[in-house]
Amino acid sequence: MKRILLYSPDVWGHPSVYCRVIADALATMPCQLVVAMGFIDKIGLNEFPDIRPLSTRAGMRLIDTRTFSRTGKPHLTAEELVELQFKFSTDTTLFIEADKSKTEFFRIAAGEAPHLRGRNLGIFAKTPEWYPGEDFFTGQPRSLLAPTIRTTLGNVKRAIINRRESARYFYEKIIIQSGVLDEILVKDERLANWRGPPVYWMPEISRPSAFAESSDESVEFLRRRSEVEYFLASNQHREPVLYFGDAAYYKGYDLFLEFVAATPSTCAIHAGRSYDAQQRSYFRYDVEGLRAQ
Repeated sequence: MKRILLYSPDVWGHPSVYCRVIADALATMPCQLVVAMGFIDKIGLNEFPDIRPLSTRAGMRLIDTRTFSRTGKPHLTAEELVELQFKFSTDTTLFIEADKSKTEFFRIAAGEAPHLRGRNLGIFAKTPEWYPGEDFFTGQPRSLLAPTIRTTLGNVKRAIINRRESARYFYEKIIIQSGVLDEILVKDERLANWRGPPVYWMPEISRPSAFAESSDESVEFLRRRSEVEYFLASNQHREPVLYFGDAAYYKGYDLFLEFVAATPSTCAIHAGRSYDAQQRSYFRYDVEGLRAQ
């Protein structure tokens, strides 16, 4: 029976949904599943309703990556990852957020760390700068040519001298040519069509399958539903506008708030995490003032 490992050094946000959905998809397959996730002291399993049911599911193990870390950190080194793979006799490993293991992939390619065991696949998000050459946050095309000669020369210099820091070098040389991973899963179908194997498109995952809810999940659902119903009743003459996902600049969170503030006939519902200090620095509008308004 095959043994499959899902490795996610972080648990907040989409990684927990990805792990749940993939675990659900494999639930009826003849395999043993290990889900290794990076929990932290202040936030335990009970904070993640998508993941909590996996802790008692037959045929699988849910473990804390810190138990395999020499430093107690949720992000594992290449050596620790190999130990994890050997511990569970892993046949296939899926890196849920492969971008976050970039440093370890460089070490493996350079021969500074052991190669991974079995077959290894990675889900990458930060691929726009590889092809078609777009800025990851803004989506604007990246080009050597710039409005000024000085900036253009700087771009050319970085492309030549700092070639090893480019996205193309990382994916083509480090991951593919060095054989660090066997497959690259990307969220942009243009990239998969352009590059071809071992690059494959992975459709976006939105929610877990329809498994029976636990009692805790039912309580959480009823609480959230009550909050939404109360809010809608308080704004019954306004049209609700939904923002889904993290409050991020590249998703236009500040534009969303600006639109609602400028349109009195609407009210706003945000399903997702709030912004952090870094995202706040990117916003063009005063999100604090708009939220208060």
